[in-house]
Amino acid sequence: MISAVQERFFADAVGMGWDRMISGTGMATPMGQIDCRFHAPSRLGDWLDLSLGVKRIGGSSATFLITCTSGDERRFTCQATVIHADVAQGTSAAWPAEMRDAMTRYLIAKTPD
Repeated sequence: MISAVQERFFADAVGMGWDRMISGTGMATPMGQIDCRFHAPSRLGDWLDLSLGVKRIGGSSATFLITCTSGDERRFTCQATVIHADVAQGTSAAWPAEMRDAMTRYLIAKTPD
């Protein structure tokens, strides 16, 4: 679920889906760090809503805050850092201006602990 919401974010909000990013630019966004906190259990058949906000944008990384809810109940929160990386070189690379600008629109002012 966490990977899927990130993939949709890059495709829909940033305008650079993973397929286009990898095949078109040779870049990717592998996970650098992930920290999840589970607040309540989810059960088979529960309808889950996931939201993503950008907590921080670094030179070649970005930290997302992902929240999962079911109705009014928070199920989990996740802080996930992705690295903008050159696939062939295996190294990090600076965010292109257009991707950085798109992510900036989703910066959140304050994050819950």
